[in-house]
Amino acid sequence: MSEFSAWKTRAVVKLMQIKKKYAGTELGGEIDKLIARLKRLRARDLHSFLAAVSALSERAPEVLEIAPTEEEVERWLRARGERGG
Repeated sequence: MSEFSAWKTRAVVKLMQIKKKYAGTELGGEIDKLIARLKRLRARDLHSFLAAVSALSERAPEVLEIAPTEEEVERWLRARGERGG
């Protein structure tokens, strides 16, 4: 499993935990959509996903806990470039 895939798995688990707090609310539905988006996420689309996380964090600050570090992102993008993808 790639580092990126491992991060996605950890992020999905964390978002599912956060979603429980907001179950039955509009925010819970938005977190659900974010989870679905994360499951399909590719490294090249990370910027738009993180923008959505940032926007959602205004109402649910704990979603920022899933944000990768700058070093992680650099490794993923470098690995992607080496693979030619």
